Amino acid sequence: MSKRKASKNADSDVDMDSGSESIDEKIVDVDFELFDPNPTVDIQGIRNLLRQLFDNDAVLQDLSSLTELILSQPTVGTTVKVDGIESDPYAFLTVLNLRVHKDNDAVKQLVKYYIARAGGDQTEMGSFLKRAISGEERSEGDVGIVLAERLINMPVEIVPPMYKMLLEEVQWALEDKEPYNFSHFVIPSKTYTEVASTVSEDEEEDENKPKPAKKKWKYGAAGKAGKAKPAPSSQLFYFHPEDELWEKEGAGKTHNFKFIKLNESGSDSKRTFDEFGIMPRGSVTVISKDGFEKAVDAMAKAYKA
Repeated sequence: MSKRKASKNADSDVDMDSGSESIDEKIVDVDFELFDPNPTVDIQGIRNLLRQLFDNDAVLQDLSSLTELILSQPTVGTTVKVDGIESDPYAFLTVLNLRVHKDNDAVKQLVKYYIARAGGDQTEMGSFLKRAISGEERSEGDVGIVLAERLINMPVEIVPPMYKMLLEEVQWALEDKEPYNFSHFVIPSKTYTEVASTVSEDEEEDENKPKPAKKKWKYGAAGKAGKAKPAPSSQLFYFHPEDELWEKEGAGKTHNFKFIKLNESGSDSKRTFDEFGIMPRGSVTVISKDGFEKAVDAMAKAYKA
């Protein structure tokens, strides 16, 4: 199957002084290169990105076997790098046929996990996933699971070319009579909510100072200066802005859920704002092929390089 990968340039705003009140921004021109997945050099990089995708629940997945499966189909899927083909990927995207790989232990484990997180096989989404891996959803085609992740500081503008390339590769594979005739896609991702930080004001000012015993921070109460601190929002936020388009533009159905292994107090190590920690959550979307293509088109218009 012929492949065509091309370089993609994007400008990224880099925060050069996030600790000061006046933030200086500098535009850095970065040459992002798109490559086929490479079994020789991408094993560790893709495994690390999968670990990031599944967060604390990554321990419940066979990431090594899943990585090997991804790398076993190098003609469908893309990695993004900045230092040539021998460097580690900063992002990856691929799709796996759930029916074709239904006997793969890593795939069975992954589908079982999402069925459970969706509320069991008696729910609409759980039942769909169960039928997808058995092949019962084949009236119009198979079901593909789209696995994608990137480093947190990667610009969103790099995403549309990856999805456009994926659709082209799927079409080339179909022309070669390979099993990529999908009627629906399953898209795992992550969201988060804000939580009150457990870091006190004094600790934020100097993290190297010894921590006083039993010192706590309570949002909504008066702070050190006597001013009320804002309470965290209950809104659901997206780690990746393009995820919102699966529902909004593609009419996909998304189920959000709590991770099994995550600390209930949230995380200050994953701070999104100075005031709050975050509580990561998992999500899984089911979307039709037509909806997927529509959302990818909307993505290209929304996030032009």
